[in-house]
Amino acid sequence: MFRKKKPNIGLIIAGLICIILGAAAFYAAYTQASSWNRFKQTAVQTTAVITDIQKHRTRTRSHGKTKTKTRYEVTVTYNVDGQDYSTQLGYHTSLMRIGGEVPIYYDPTEPSYSMTDPSKRNIVIYILGGVFILCGALMIILDTRSCILINSLIRNNKYIMCDNWTEQKSGLTVNGTPYNCIVCNYKDEYSGKEYVFTSSSYHPNRNIFVSGLPVKIYVDTDKNPKVYFVSDEGH
Repeated sequence: MFRKKKPNIGLIIAGLICIILGAAAFYAAYTQASSWNRFKQTAVQTTAVITDIQKHRTRTRSHGKTKTKTRYEVTVTYNVDGQDYSTQLGYHTSLMRIGGEVPIYYDPTEPSYSMTDPSKRNIVIYILGGVFILCGALMIILDTRSCILINSLIRNNKYIMCDNWTEQKSGLTVNGTPYNCIVCNYKDEYSGKEYVFTSSSYHPNRNIFVSGLPVKIYVDTDKNPKVYFVSDEGH
């Protein structure tokens, strides 16, 4: 019984998160569009004046890096039958200035309740949602396809042994700990072609690979050298 290569759980989870975020974006845009369609049937359009633009910055620190997020609060005022009403917009653009005007819709039976047309924003949300879903699906599909191809190599015992390998930092950091990987430089003695194979990232304390021992790499260099699996078998 050969040892199968299992799917990359981290990649699968990331793909599922992307799909969930995309679905949530679609649902939010759909809900907003439904509310707008009901509201606009009786709403009255007017012009609101931008009276205030507040800029808020928040800083978060993660893994030694500081990230800054900027959020805007845009307040507008509109007049109905001599009475002024103020509300905050749910969006901001770089063209907005204090004193500028934006279209707004209000409920004639309750003028303090207002909305702006979300159609353009919803298009952006739908596009972003679609991108998230597509990226998530591709991550899962490509990882699953890779597992199938690699397990076929393992099943057929298609591998090479590499003596020329080095341990390096993989570029992946988890909870502040930089992970390692090994890079194998292999030259086919028959064709003279050279290949570079990189293992999956692993915690530096795991010591998966032992210096001096060759590394088994499941790969078919003749047909598809881009699909491979650096195994820790025998280490």
